[in-house]
Amino acid sequence: MQFKTLLLSALLTLFSTFSYASHWSSGEITTTHLYGNTYKLSFTILRDCAGVNMPSTVTLSSSVGTSFILNQDYSINTIGVNSSCPTILNGSICNGGIYPGYEYHSYSTIATLPLNNSWEFYFSSCCRSNATNLQSTSFYISSTLHQNTDPSNSMPKFPLTPTMFVDYGTNFNIDYSAYDHENDSLVYSFTNALTSASTSSPYNPGYSGTNPMGCLLYTSPSPRDRQKS
Repeated sequence: MQFKTLLLSALLTLFSTFSYASHWSSGEITTTHLYGNTYKLSFTILRDCAGVNMPSTVTLSSSVGTSFILNQDYSINTIGVNSSCPTILNGSICNGGIYPGYEYHSYSTIATLPLNNSWEFYFSSCCRSNATNLQSTSFYISSTLHQNTDPSNSMPKFPLTPTMFVDYGTNFNIDYSAYDHENDSLVYSFTNALTSASTSSPYNPGYSGTNPMGCLLYTSPSPRDRQKS
C-alpha cells in the first residue's frame, strides 16, 4: 500500500459571472501503466466556452526534454452546474446563451518511457480564465511519475470536475474524491495555482491557495478526507 498526495489548486477556482477574456480554467495530467515501460498519458482541461476553440491535439512537455502529442478523445459541454434555475442550466454560452459555461476536454496517447528517476509532465499556455479569486495570468499544470520507485504504478485521477456554480444562499458540498487504480491511500492538500514551474499565480485580496474561496468554510479535518462545505 502506497500513500499518494494530491495537490488541489486549479480545481478550485471562483469563476467570474461574466468572464470573456480567455479559456483555460483547470486541468489534470495523469499516467496509467499498461505494461513494461508503456503508459497511457492523459490530459484533461476545462475550457471557458467564451474563449477560443480547443485544438484536436495538445503537446505535453517533460522534465527530460521529450514532448508528447496527445489526441482528443471526447468533450462534454456545460458541466459542474448545480442550480435549480432552468435559465442558468439551459442558457450558458456553450448553448448560445449569455451565462457562463465550460467544456471538459480529454486527450491521450500511448507512450513508451525509457526508465528514468522521475518524469515530470507539464502543460503551459496563456491565458487562464478570469476569476474572482485569481488574477488573469498564464496557465500551468504539472504531474510527476516516480518511475524509479514503482514503474508499474498509475497516478490517481479526479472524475470530471467539482461543481462550479451554486444558487446564492444555498448550502453546498464539494467532493474532491479521486480514484486510484491500485487502491493506494490518497492524501489531499491545497496549494497555489501556478503560472510556471516556480511561480505562483497572484491571488486577489482575501484569497490564497489554502483559502481559495475567501470565507470561513467547514473543511474535513483529516488530510485523507476530501470534503468542503
